[in-house]
Amino acid sequence: MTLSRFRIAAVAAAVLAVVGLSAASAHHAVDAEFDLTKTRTLKGVLTQVDWVNPHAYFHFLIRDRNGKYTEWLFQSPSPALQKRAGLPGKDEYRVGSTYSIVTNPARSGANVGTFGVVTFPDGRKLNIGWADPTFRPQ
Repeated sequence: MTLSRFRIAAVAAAVLAVVGLSAASAHHAVDAEFDLTKTRTLKGVLTQVDWVNPHAYFHFLIRDRNGKYTEWLFQSPSPALQKRAGLPGKDEYRVGSTYSIVTNPARSGANVGTFGVVTFPDGRKLNIGWADPTFRPQ
């Protein structure tokens, strides 16, 4: 009986290890989802912030050349990384305010990108994503 329980536990541990490793590997493949060789600069109104792990998400309305608004979603690193970038937290972002974002767009062509170099309404710039690794916050 004890040997059977041991075998079940060993099989369960092996399965969890394989699942965990594949999930971690998929999670860190940023360049699989976003084209890190391309950047776009977009300006829009912040409509919502989802301050969750493992990424924070920022929802924007972006006006195109024809004046039509489209919804965009920008993915950033974790809230902890946001804080290390010099921001105190979610409350630093003001819904209804206009921001400029340098983003790496989604490879799929969807209105999704990295939350890279962000210019706040007061002119402050922070590189909180992967868009421009050479940028230094002012």
